[in-house]
Amino acid sequence: MAADRETQLLREKLCAAFCSFYKPGKNEDLTCLGYRAVAWFAAAGREIRFTAEQHRGRDSSGLLSGRLCPHCPFSANDCDYAAGVEGAPPCGGFILLNRALGNGRLSVDDIGKYELYLRMQGQVHDVAKAAREKGGEHVLGSADLHTHACYLIYGIMKPGEKERQVRPGSGHEEIFCLVSGRVVVRRDGLCIPLEAGQAFHLRGDESCMIENQDAAEAVYIISGGHGGTAVHH
Repeated sequence: MAADRETQLLREKLCAAFCSFYKPGKNEDLTCLGYRAVAWFAAAGREIRFTAEQHRGRDSSGLLSGRLCPHCPFSANDCDYAAGVEGAPPCGGFILLNRALGNGRLSVDDIGKYELYLRMQGQVHDVAKAAREKGGEHVLGSADLHTHACYLIYGIMKPGEKERQVRPGSGHEEIFCLVSGRVVVRRDGLCIPLEAGQAFHLRGDESCMIENQDAAEAVYIISGGHGGTAVHH
C-alpha cells in the first residue's frame, strides 16, 4: 500500500539516518513524537530537509523539549534526553525540527499549532470501547477531564438486560438520553417506554431502573453536572 511505502521511506530518511535510538525491525509500530511531528509537517506540505545541513539561527531545543517532549509516549520512562540525562541525544525528528526552526522553514507558531493538535488529540476519549471493557458502562469524569464541573456516562445494555440503575446522587443532576435501541424506564411502580432520541432528567436522589426488552443492544449517554453543594465523583 502507498501509506506503508511512505512510512518505510520516512523511517529510512529520518529514523535510520538521524536517530541513534532506531533499531530496524524492532517494534517498528512504536513511533516517538519527533517522528510523528515530522510526518505531520511533511503531510501538511512543509519543507523538511532530510540532509545533513548546517544548523543556522538559534537553538530551539529548549522550546521543543518544553512543548513537545511531554506529549511523547517515550518521555516518561524510555527517553534519557527528556529525563535531562547529560549528553543524551534527542531523537532524529527532534534534530530535524530544531534545524527547520533555526533555518526558518518552521516557526514558533508552527510548533504551537502542532502542540494544540496534540492537546486536542488528548481530549478525545473512546468511551464506547471503555464501556465494553468495563462490562457495559464508563464514566468520563474528573479522572480524565480534571474538572468536577461535569461528567458523561456512556452505557451499553445487552438484549434482555435488566436492573440498570440511574441515580444522580446528592447535589447532582443528570440527563439520560437513549442513543439507540428501545428500553423501558421503571420508577415508583410505573413504567414508560423510551426510544432512541428521547431523554429524561433526574435530580439528586431520584432514581429509576432501565430495562432493555429489545432483541438488540441499547446504547445511552448520561450527561451530569452539579447543582448547589455536591459530593464530587
